[in-house]
Amino acid sequence: MMQIRLQTCISTITLSKQIVAIVSITFIIISTVVLTLNTLPYFSNRDSGDHEKDYPPFALLEAIYMSWFTFEFVVSYDGRKQSTKICKEMTTGLIFT
Repeated sequence: MMQIRLQTCISTITLSKQIVAIVSITFIIISTVVLTLNTLPYFSNRDSGDHEKDYPPFALLEAIYMSWFTFEFVVSYDGRKQSTKICKEMTTGLIFT
């Protein structure tokens, strides 16, 4: 019975959801690698005032994956807000019928 439910759940996942999941996991891996490499002295940049600056390619990657995480958070929040509203409407409809 559990196997049938799992197969049904997996088969209902659309291609777009799979692509978003793969992109999200890829950004998580990239962010971990970039944040780790950014701590190495080899990638340390200092300006004339002896202030540490981010390595430019890492700064660009960080901006990209942080934008993705922010977009993902906003979309999931909006989805939860809409699903809560739909559930409340359904519950209200069930109560009054």
